Amino acid sequence: MAGQFSAVNSSLDLVLDRINKLSQQLAETKAKVEVLDTPPASAGGRRAPGTPSAEELYNTAFGDLNKGSYDLARQGFDEYLKNYPDTELSDNAQYWIGESFYIQRKFSEAIQGFDKVLASYPKGTKRPRLRLKKGYSLLEIKNNDAGIRELRQLIQKCRIQTQFNLPRIV
Repeated sequence: MAGQFSAVNSSLDLVLDRINKLSQQLAETKAKVEVLDTPPASAGGRRAPGTPSAEELYNTAFGDLNKGSYDLARQGFDEYLKNYPDTELSDNAQYWIGESFYIQRKFSEAIQGFDKVLASYPKGTKRPRLRLKKGYSLLEIKNNDAGIRELRQLIQKCRIQTQFNLPRIV
Protein backbone atom coordinates (compact mmCIF):
# COMPACT_ATOMS: atom_id res chain seq x y z
CA MET A 1 0.00 0.00 0.00
CA ALA A 2 2.86 2.41 0.86
CA GLY A 3 4.52 1.71 -2.50
CA GLN A 4 1.32 2.46 -4.38
CA PHE A 5 0.84 5.68 -2.40
CA SER A 6 4.41 6.74 -3.23
CA ALA A 7 3.86 5.97 -6.92
CA VAL A 8 0.64 8.02 -6.95
CA ASN A 9 2.43 10.93 -5.25
CA SER A 10 5.23 10.78 -7.82
CA SER A 11 2.74 10.73 -10.67
CA LEU A 12 0.85 13.64 -9.14
CA ASP A 13 4.08 15.65 -8.84
CA LEU A 14 4.83 15.00 -12.52
CA VAL A 15 1.32 16.07 -13.53
CA LEU A 16 1.51 19.25 -11.43
CA ASP A 17 4.92 20.09 -12.89
CA ARG A 18 3.57 19.63 -16.41
CA ILE A 19 0.55 21.83 -15.62
CA ASN A 20 2.88 24.57 -14.34
CA LYS A 21 4.97 24.39 -17.52
CA LEU A 22 1.87 24.53 -19.70
CA SER A 23 0.58 27.52 -17.74
CA GLN A 24 3.87 29.33 -18.30
CA GLN A 25 3.79 28.52 -22.03
CA LEU A 26 0.20 29.74 -22.22
CA ALA A 27 1.13 33.03 -20.55
CA GLU A 28 4.06 33.51 -22.95
CA THR A 29 1.85 32.73 -25.95
CA LYS A 30 -0.77 35.18 -24.70
CA ALA A 31 1.90 37.88 -24.38
CA LYS A 32 3.09 37.17 -27.94
CA VAL A 33 -0.45 37.44 -29.29
CA GLU A 34 -0.99 40.72 -27.43
CA VAL A 35 2.21 42.16 -28.94
CA LEU A 36 1.23 41.03 -32.43
CA ASP A 37 -2.32 42.38 -32.05
CA THR A 38 -1.09 45.78 -30.86
CA PRO A 39 -1.53 48.50 -33.49
CA PRO A 40 1.49 50.71 -34.18
CA ALA A 41 1.71 54.20 -32.76
CA SER A 42 -0.05 56.82 -34.83
CA ALA A 43 1.76 59.68 -36.50
CA GLY A 44 2.74 62.67 -34.41
CA GLY A 45 4.11 60.63 -31.51
CA ARG A 46 0.72 59.86 -30.00
CA ARG A 47 -0.20 56.31 -29.20
CA ALA A 48 -3.07 54.72 -31.01
CA PRO A 49 -5.79 53.47 -28.66
CA GLY A 50 -4.75 50.14 -27.16
CA THR A 51 -1.04 50.60 -27.97
CA PRO A 52 1.11 49.89 -24.93
CA SER A 53 3.16 52.76 -23.57
CA ALA A 54 6.90 52.85 -24.11
CA GLU A 55 7.40 51.85 -20.49
CA GLU A 56 5.01 48.91 -20.76
CA LEU A 57 6.66 47.58 -23.93
CA TYR A 58 10.17 47.97 -22.55
CA ASN A 59 9.34 46.41 -19.18
CA THR A 60 7.54 43.47 -20.77
CA ALA A 61 10.46 42.78 -23.12
CA PHE A 62 12.97 43.14 -20.28
CA GLY A 63 10.91 40.75 -18.14
CA ASP A 64 10.94 38.22 -20.99
CA LEU A 65 14.71 38.62 -21.24
CA ASN A 66 15.11 37.96 -17.52
CA LYS A 67 12.92 34.85 -17.79
CA GLY A 68 15.13 33.49 -20.55
CA SER A 69 12.51 33.96 -23.28
CA TYR A 70 15.05 35.52 -25.62
CA ASP A 71 13.06 35.31 -28.87
CA LEU A 72 10.04 36.88 -27.18
CA ALA A 73 12.24 39.55 -25.60
CA ARG A 74 13.74 40.44 -28.99
CA GLN A 75 10.24 40.73 -30.46
CA GLY A 76 9.29 43.06 -27.63
CA PHE A 77 12.38 45.22 -28.01
CA ASP A 78 11.90 45.33 -31.79
CA GLU A 79 8.31 46.47 -31.23
CA TYR A 80 9.55 49.07 -28.77
CA LEU A 81 12.07 50.41 -31.29
CA LYS A 82 9.46 50.42 -34.05
CA ASN A 83 7.06 52.50 -31.97
CA TYR A 84 9.52 54.50 -29.86
CA PRO A 85 12.84 54.83 -31.77
CA ASP A 86 14.07 58.00 -30.07
CA THR A 87 13.44 57.62 -26.36
CA GLU A 88 15.83 57.55 -23.45
CA LEU A 89 15.75 53.73 -23.50
CA SER A 90 15.97 53.14 -27.26
CA ASP A 91 19.71 52.47 -27.14
CA ASN A 92 19.18 50.07 -24.24
CA ALA A 93 16.48 48.22 -26.16
CA GLN A 94 18.82 47.73 -29.12
CA TYR A 95 21.63 46.71 -26.75
CA TRP A 96 19.43 44.04 -25.15
CA ILE A 97 18.66 42.62 -28.58
CA GLY A 98 22.40 42.13 -29.14
CA GLU A 99 22.87 40.84 -25.60
CA SER A 100 20.11 38.26 -26.02
CA PHE A 101 21.93 36.87 -29.06
CA TYR A 102 25.20 36.93 -27.10
CA ILE A 103 23.64 34.93 -24.25
CA GLN A 104 22.45 32.35 -26.78
CA ARG A 105 25.95 32.21 -28.26
CA LYS A 106 24.70 33.58 -31.59
CA PHE A 107 27.76 35.77 -31.89
CA SER A 108 27.36 37.01 -35.47
CA GLU A 109 23.84 38.24 -34.70
CA ALA A 110 25.08 39.76 -31.44
CA ILE A 111 27.72 41.74 -33.33
CA GLN A 112 25.07 43.05 -35.72
CA GLY A 113 22.90 44.10 -32.79
CA PHE A 114 25.79 45.84 -31.06
CA ASP A 115 26.79 47.59 -34.30
CA LYS A 116 23.26 48.98 -34.60
CA VAL A 117 23.64 50.58 -31.18
CA LEU A 118 26.96 52.12 -32.19
CA ALA A 119 25.54 53.45 -35.46
CA SER A 120 22.15 54.64 -34.24
CA TYR A 121 22.93 55.83 -30.72
CA PRO A 122 26.41 57.39 -30.61
CA LYS A 123 25.85 58.72 -27.08
CA GLY A 124 24.30 55.53 -25.71
CA THR A 125 24.93 54.59 -22.10
CA LYS A 126 25.85 50.96 -22.79
CA ARG A 127 28.73 51.62 -25.19
CA PRO A 128 31.55 50.30 -22.96
CA ARG A 129 29.64 47.12 -22.15
CA LEU A 130 28.63 46.50 -25.75
CA ARG A 131 32.16 47.11 -27.04
CA LEU A 132 33.41 44.51 -24.57
CA LYS A 133 30.76 41.99 -25.64
CA LYS A 134 31.38 42.81 -29.30
CA GLY A 135 35.08 42.14 -28.80
CA TYR A 136 34.34 38.84 -27.10
CA SER A 137 31.90 37.91 -29.88
CA LEU A 138 34.49 38.62 -32.55
CA LEU A 139 36.94 36.36 -30.73
CA GLU A 140 34.30 33.62 -30.46
CA ILE A 141 33.75 33.61 -34.23
CA LYS A 142 37.53 33.42 -34.68
CA ASN A 143 37.86 36.97 -36.01
CA ASN A 144 40.77 37.47 -33.65
CA ASP A 145 42.30 40.57 -35.27
CA ALA A 146 39.02 42.50 -35.12
CA GLY A 147 38.26 41.22 -31.61
CA ILE A 148 41.66 42.24 -30.27
CA ARG A 149 41.39 45.62 -32.01
CA GLU A 150 37.95 46.23 -30.45
CA LEU A 151 39.17 45.32 -26.96
CA ARG A 152 42.32 47.44 -27.31
CA GLN A 153 40.24 50.45 -28.36
CA LEU A 154 38.04 49.96 -25.32
CA ILE A 155 41.06 49.74 -23.00
CA GLN A 156 42.61 52.84 -24.57
CA LYS A 157 39.43 54.89 -24.15
CA CYS A 158 39.12 53.78 -20.54
CA ARG A 159 42.76 54.76 -19.86
CA ILE A 160 42.27 58.21 -21.38
CA GLN A 161 39.14 58.78 -19.34
CA THR A 162 40.86 57.68 -16.15
CA GLN A 163 44.06 59.62 -16.85
CA PHE A 164 42.28 62.90 -17.48
CA ASN A 165 39.32 62.27 -15.17
CA LEU A 166 36.95 62.67 -18.09
CA PRO A 167 33.30 61.71 -18.06
CA ARG A 168 32.56 58.36 -19.66
CA ILE A 169 32.38 58.84 -23.41
CA VAL A 170 33.12 55.33 -24.66
